[in-house]
Amino acid sequence: KLKAKLDDLVKTYDAVIHMRGAGHVLKEYVSSPAAAGGSASAAGGGGGGGGNRESLREYIVKPLKQALEGFENFLQLVEHTVDLDEYQRSQRCILHRTFDQRFTQLAKEKDDIAQAIEDHRRRVESDLGLDRGNRKSGKGSDELVTIKDDGQHGKVFRVTKKDQKTVEGSKKGRYRQVRINKGEYLFTTSQLAGYVKQLTEKETEYEDRQKNTVYRAVRVGSTHWPCLEQLADVVAKIDILSTFALIANNHRYNKPTLEPDGSVVCLEGSRHALVEIQHHTSHFIPNDVHMDRDASRLHIITGPNMGGKSTYIRQVALVSLMAQIGSFVPCKSARLPIFN
Repeated sequence: KLKAKLDDLVKTYDAVIHMRGAGHVLKEYVSSPAAAGGSASAAGGGGGGGGNRESLREYIVKPLKQALEGFENFLQLVEHTVDLDEYQRSQRCILHRTFDQRFTQLAKEKDDIAQAIEDHRRRVESDLGLDRGNRKSGKGSDELVTIKDDGQHGKVFRVTKKDQKTVEGSKKGRYRQVRINKGEYLFTTSQLAGYVKQLTEKETEYEDRQKNTVYRAVRVGSTHWPCLEQLADVVAKIDILSTFALIANNHRYNKPTLEPDGSVVCLEGSRHALVEIQHHTSHFIPNDVHMDRDASRLHIITGPNMGGKSTYIRQVALVSLMAQIGSFVPCKSARLPIFN
């Protein structure tokens, strides 16, 4: 928690906002007439929307609502502290410019420098005759002088390779080559380098100044850790249950019948969940299984090498395990006891 950064607060903020939307969808579903009187699903085994509505409400919708209610102050903290518009534009997490008067001043100075860079770009474009007004072809913006971020120089000018000679043949010494890449020519000017230096200084001051404020914001945000753990628990449940549902629907799984005091394992048309989806398996032959604790507790499986003995044994274990953890199973029907 103490190692968290401003980025972590924003990512948590995004997660909470997204889960709010999911919560609304789930709430509408459990309250809808379709959920109240839905028919049995095609995946089989009974249990339409009506039968599972209360379970969904108790195990997912209510805990999700409770977890999200604990984030109200956290959301206000992030919205007041972080410049979310800047985050949407550049994925950079910085403090909101209105949070501190100096932040506002620095932000304005950065905006002024950015505008000066854009004005300089237009002058360079016009000087080289690469602006649209001087273009006979009238093609799109990929033929104009553009600004590109560069790891070494901060920002550089970019033109396409066909305009390289135009830049190199212009006023000697004014434009300095930076690099030639595939399909592009990068160059700079002393004036652009000066603007980049000023912009870097402002950004450095902005970031240094916000460190203490960020530390305090993270400390306050970390007090919502219990809420985050509660939310993570609900999200994990949604993740696993939705995955169960997706797999069951895509691979014709059915709902097993679990008998707490049962003594019979009865599988009709059982399949191995992993073997049947392998690319070299064109048609998996299903098998029936019937084991009774009193009458047929032990089965001896015989057959030739590579005849499927191990697959048969393992698929019984896998079906049993899947049923125990709450998943539908790759069978036409299945009756199993609760295993210790």
